[in-house]
Amino acid sequence: DFLKSYYENRKGKEKEVEGSAQGDPSDTSQAATDEPTDPKLYGVKETELYDVLGVKPDADANQIKKAYYKKAQTLHPDKNPDDPEANAKFQKIGEAYQILSDPNLRASYNREGKDGVDDTPKMESAALYAMIFGSDKFDKYVGELQMATMMQQADDEEDVPAALMAFKQTKREVQCAVDLEERLRVFVDGDTQAFEEQSKAEAEDLASAPFGATLLYIIGYIYEEQAVTRLKAKDG
Repeated sequence: DFLKSYYENRKGKEKEVEGSAQGDPSDTSQAATDEPTDPKLYGVKETELYDVLGVKPDADANQIKKAYYKKAQTLHPDKNPDDPEANAKFQKIGEAYQILSDPNLRASYNREGKDGVDDTPKMESAALYAMIFGSDKFDKYVGELQMATMMQQADDEEDVPAALMAFKQTKREVQCAVDLEERLRVFVDGDTQAFEEQSKAEAEDLASAPFGATLLYIIGYIYEEQAVTRLKAKDG
């Protein structure tokens, strides 16, 4: 009942947001949010990086992370294969987040603008995203990481209920088990050669993702250890 009530409440809010977004075309309040922020209002040198993420200079760390996640979900190159500028856009929001998520770099940017952070080493955005939120390619093995779940469920006005997070975690674990059973079916049915060929091809694909080889090793180690533990328990 709690979860049903929560989801019905969220659906109602989503419809309200959609309605306001599709409202009177003459209403310029939405467009106004895309205009550059006046640095003088916040006592900073410039606001370009804040504008890239769609936040104000007084945003807290959590708001900046949420904004980055939402932008990254929309602009990720994998979701925009027909956009030749997709990689550049994704890199831009990644660099903005790297600066604004670091308190010292953010202070330098607020004080000196881009001149204060130009020499800062920048991580490749795909690697940054995978490090924080995981990689979509690994979802069937580890599920949606909790950080990504929280970013999707939470907004600035409400916290994610603990009961909902527990439900999402259980759902994640069950889905991983279902996906694993599906992958092992070929092996269980006796076609070991096909299983080995499929596994090798998928491993090569997973390893090609940012931090892919490392994630693949960790996941393989955990799955193997859990399998040994559970088989021992089963055999008594």
